[in-house]
Amino acid sequence: MAVKTRIGEILKAEGRTSKWLALKMNKTQNTISLWVNGRVSITLDDLYQVSEALGIPVKELLYDNLIEEETKINSAQKEKDKTKP
Repeated sequence: MAVKTRIGEILKAEGRTSKWLALKMNKTQNTISLWVNGRVSITLDDLYQVSEALGIPVKELLYDNLIEEETKINSAQKEKDKTKP
């Protein structure tokens, strides 16, 4: 499963394109597109480079994933607690 990032959302908010990021990182535009669409997981090295290029912390690129995972964990725990006598 590919890790979803906020790269596309942030590029759009900053008025930048995947082509700009590709040139900045010396990657293909197709690679950036694959990351943006969640078809391929981004490596930690590349994630760090994206954060540097955009001037934002890595955690902001993954923030939605962290909230989503925390919500799943909390929901599972609540369900588990309901079944306890």
